[in-house]
Amino acid sequence: DREAISWWSTTDHVRIARIQLGGVVAALVLGVQLALVLRAELLSSGQSLVDSGAIGGSLTSHALALVFLFALPAMPLVVGSLVLPSMVGARDFAFPALNRITLQLYLASWLLLALAMLGGAMDTAWRLPPTLDDASVWPVLCAAAGLHLLGLSLACSALNALATILVERPAHSSLPEAPVLVWGMLAGAAVQLLVSTALASLGILLFLERATTATVFGGLAGDPFAFERLFDFILHAGVAVVLLPAIGVAFEVVATFSRKAPAGGRSNAMALGSLALLSLGGSGLSLLNDGASVALMVAASGISLLALVPATVLLYNLLATLVGGAVEISVALLHALNLVVFLTIGGLSGLFLATLSTGAYLQGSLFDSAHMHFLLGGSAIAGLTTGLYYWWPRFMGRKTRQLWGRLGAGLLF
Repeated sequence: DREAISWWSTTDHVRIARIQLGGVVAALVLGVQLALVLRAELLSSGQSLVDSGAIGGSLTSHALALVFLFALPAMPLVVGSLVLPSMVGARDFAFPALNRITLQLYLASWLLLALAMLGGAMDTAWRLPPTLDDASVWPVLCAAAGLHLLGLSLACSALNALATILVERPAHSSLPEAPVLVWGMLAGAAVQLLVSTALASLGILLFLERATTATVFGGLAGDPFAFERLFDFILHAGVAVVLLPAIGVAFEVVATFSRKAPAGGRSNAMALGSLALLSLGGSGLSLLNDGASVALMVAASGISLLALVPATVLLYNLLATLVGGAVEISVALLHALNLVVFLTIGGLSGLFLATLSTGAYLQGSLFDSAHMHFLLGGSAIAGLTTGLYYWWPRFMGRKTRQLWGRLGAGLLF
């Protein structure tokens, strides 16, 4: 009992990272199982495993588990909690107790979202507010409360990361000369703070609308596109929350196993900052076929296409780091190269979605879904596995098995 209490009340950032790793891995397993149910049902015509209502519910639960419980928390809550203080040169986070609160809020949101999934009646469109009947009241309330607590958890994590990087850094350590990973964490935390605020707002507004007679997202007094705009911002900017720290991890690994400094110098920090800023302004393309103004669509398209410039600079510098180095083909390096593959495919597919003439036909299609899986899911999985294989001896006090790691990297590719 005392051991359990110590795990719950700990401020040790490594122990907290272990617990959060268990949470995100459990969410990954749950989301994959729900995806397998969907795929198995689609193998043949007619009903074979689940009925049509359960298909929609499985799809919603799959998205809740993989996007909100796995992808968004994976990099900041696991890798960030594990290595950020040491990368900055600090002994611990600026607010160790806030790190514990982050964990507790995340576990509470996990529980509420799991209850919502078990309650069923979660059949809804991906970017639209859930419909409401007598059977779906409490699952929707649980899901809304869970998203609100998750937003608070991510906000606490972002504030702690920003304070640690900006305040706890030693006086002799210059921020412009900081490792690329620190810049990735810094840029990701800045975007994460805005995304978490939007997510917490979305959750509490949805909860209040469903629990009271207020009309925010639906009804004659509500804005029918408010939910979609807010949700699209969370998804679009949320990619940067995952992507920027993952790129920083990849630079750390590639530089280590190439035995040379990262190529590009300070251009990497500038590219990460530019990508963070541009990720905040490219949302809204999901409204392309919903009568949105031409000016809004042109602006969103231009910002999304412009974001490919710093992304290309980062990928070029990442690969250029390998050139001329004494490269050691380790498991962590293989997973870092997997990240390059995922980001390349995700970026190229994003060209077609951000271009208005082709995006009008591709929005909401399987092409759009595949793009999101490569960019958000691929970044989260490859970034997390790269970091885990690189820091596993420090994380768990033992080495990993290279054969299984290479097999895993090959299967992931």
